[in-house]
Amino acid sequence: MRILNKTSTWLEKLLAKKYVIPLVIIFVSALVFMEKGPFASSKLEELSGGTGFLDMQFGYSQTHVYDMLDRVGAAGRELYMGFLTLDFVFIVVFMFLLALLLTFLLEKAAVNSRMKILNLLPVIRSGMDAIENCLLLLVIFNYPVKLPIIVAISSMATILKWVSLVAILALIVILMIRIAWKAILPQKTIG
Repeated sequence: MRILNKTSTWLEKLLAKKYVIPLVIIFVSALVFMEKGPFASSKLEELSGGTGFLDMQFGYSQTHVYDMLDRVGAAGRELYMGFLTLDFVFIVVFMFLLALLLTFLLEKAAVNSRMKILNLLPVIRSGMDAIENCLLLLVIFNYPVKLPIIVAISSMATILKWVSLVAILALIVILMIRIAWKAILPQKTIG
């Protein structure tokens, strides 16, 4: 627990050092590159007949994975491996952006100091995303050999990634409501 608190406090210090703008620039650049670059998602979606990336779905079966890998062919599998490799940059930058946003909102919402550790939730989401990418790379690299257990674990990591993202987004909304409520409440008591 001590290391978590230290990491949480480190994020508070990082927020004060104005790293947000460079992170946003890197984040947007990574998104543009992932959409328009050599590993563009539209290329894989076209090759897969509209299926797109497995990691953008809420879980998947072994049949679905191997049908998609068959459909995209060698060029699509190569494209997907490139995309998953590039996605590691996105994972890290997105983690820091979400963590810094939560750090900022938790500070503004004046939550209990023990609750400030919630700024580490993006680490869980990013960890699941990294596990998912590694396992999908393993599946693609070993294609056509089928790895059902790896696919199942990868699918679970994908589901946990999405569940943790929804939890983070819900927390952001709750904190914003709390901040707005605190800003409005004093005006009502004065007037």
